[in-house]
Amino acid sequence: MNQSARAGITMPVGRTAKNMRIACPGLRVSNESGVAMAAVLEDVAREIYNSAMPLAKVEKKRCLEPRHVVGGMRTDPDLARLLQGGIIASDDVAARSVVAASRKKSDDASSSVQAVFDELKRHEERKKLVAREKKKKKKTETEKEEQRDEEPPKKRQKKTTNRDDSDKKKKKRA
Repeated sequence: MNQSARAGITMPVGRTAKNMRIACPGLRVSNESGVAMAAVLEDVAREIYNSAMPLAKVEKKRCLEPRHVVGGMRTDPDLARLLQGGIIASDDVAARSVVAASRKKSDDASSSVQAVFDELKRHEERKKLVAREKKKKKKTETEKEEQRDEEPPKKRQKKTTNRDDSDKKKKKRA
């Protein structure tokens, strides 16, 4: 019987303890701390799942998608505070539609959902601004390249050195 089964936890206790030992090489890590950490991780995962499922149900989806997870974490105040400043790769446009749909359905958490909706809207605007700036930069770079291509290459003039001058003088004397 493994440690996870003895503790009644789904998360792997042994792997969690091993990763804790690797992350903190100078510290001692007991087996009980591995159990505790695995329990905490399992609880956080369960909270994320429970906050993401309603958003998936609003869209009538049976499978969770990254946008549901992100929307669920942003609507739950505890998870939002826990994951504040973290970056999660997802499709924000789709997350915005999920949050908008959930805003129409539920009135009790309207303030937190409204905040998420506003944040997603600001993020979308920033994304468009960055795209415009990249487009302008690319356009100016292509214009500069075209100008370089249009200009004829400059011919190099030979530089005369003292040695060349002395050779010319010798030829005149002879």
